[in-house]
Amino acid sequence: MDQTALEKYYGSGEIPEDFDVLWDTWITEVRQMPSEYEIIEQPCFYKDVIYEWLVFRGTGGEKIYCHILRPQKPEKKPVLFQFHGYSASSGDMFEKLPYVYNDMAVIAMDTRGQGGLSEDHTITKGSTWQGHIVRGISEGRENLLLRKVFLDIVKLVQITKKLPFCNSEKMACMGFSQGGGLSVVCAALNPEIQVAGIGYPFLSDYRKACELSKNGKYQAYEELGLYFKVRDPLHEREEEFFRILDYIDVSYLAKRINAKCLCFCGLQDELVPLETQYAVFNQIRAEKRMYIYPEYGHEVLPGTGEIVLRELLDVFKSMKA
Repeated sequence: MDQTALEKYYGSGEIPEDFDVLWDTWITEVRQMPSEYEIIEQPCFYKDVIYEWLVFRGTGGEKIYCHILRPQKPEKKPVLFQFHGYSASSGDMFEKLPYVYNDMAVIAMDTRGQGGLSEDHTITKGSTWQGHIVRGISEGRENLLLRKVFLDIVKLVQITKKLPFCNSEKMACMGFSQGGGLSVVCAALNPEIQVAGIGYPFLSDYRKACELSKNGKYQAYEELGLYFKVRDPLHEREEEFFRILDYIDVSYLAKRINAKCLCFCGLQDELVPLETQYAVFNQIRAEKRMYIYPEYGHEVLPGTGEIVLRELLDVFKSMKA
C-alpha cells in the first residue's frame, strides 16, 4: 500500500455496535473495585531520585507491578506513564531519567504475564502455547487477556491520581510497539491524559494483520495464523474469532482519545504492518502528528524521546500549576 493509500486507510473491519457501551461498562466496573495498593521503596543510587514499586491488584486479583521514578522534591509532579514492548518488561531506570530530571514522575507498568513481575491468572480451555492476543478467546471477549491488560491501565491511572506526588491535571503516556498500542489504550480510556507518544503501535486491525503475516512476514502477528493452523484449520470460526478480537483492537479505541498525539513510524517496518499502524493514526480525532522515518523499521527511531520530552515540557508549562 503506497503512502497515499495509507493516509486514507481506516482498517479492514467494522467496529461492533456495542463497542463503546461495553467499554464504558467495563471501565465503570473497574473504577468501582477496591483500589488497594502498596508502595515499596527501592534502593536508588541516582542523585535526588526516588525509586519505588507500585503494586496493585488487577481485575482478577493478580498482582500488577509498576516502577516509579520521581524527583525527591515534595511538590506535586506531572506523571508520564510508560508501556513496554511485547514479551518485555518496564526496563531499567536509566532510560527514564531525562523525564525525571525534568521534574516529572515516570510510572512504568509491567504488563501482566510477560517479562516483568506482573502476574496473569487467566484460565482458559484454549491454547496457552503462543500469543497474548488469542489467550482466553475460547471463552469469549470477557476472558481475553488483553482486555484485562487494558483494564489494568484504567486502574493504574485511577490509583496514580490518589498518590501524593501526582498532579492529576498533568498526565501523559508513551510507548512503542505493544507499548504504542497500550499508550493508545491509556489515552483512550482515561480522558485526563494530555499527551500520548505512540510509536509503531501493535494490537490493531487483526484481520489485516493476519492476512499480511502469512508466509513468515510480520512475525509480531504470527500467533493469529498459528491459531487457525492449530485450532481452526478450515477457518470455520474465522468471523467469530475476529469479532471477539474487535473488542481489543486499539484502532477502534483511538477515536476516544482527547490527548495530543505524537505518532512515530518507520516505513521499513517488517514486524508490524504499516496498514495497521495507519489504521490507528487515521482513527484519532484529536490533535495529532505523524513523524515518518523512511529508512527505519521496527527499531529505535532517533530523536523520539526528545520529541516527546519537548512536547511534554511545552504542554505542561502552558497549563496552570
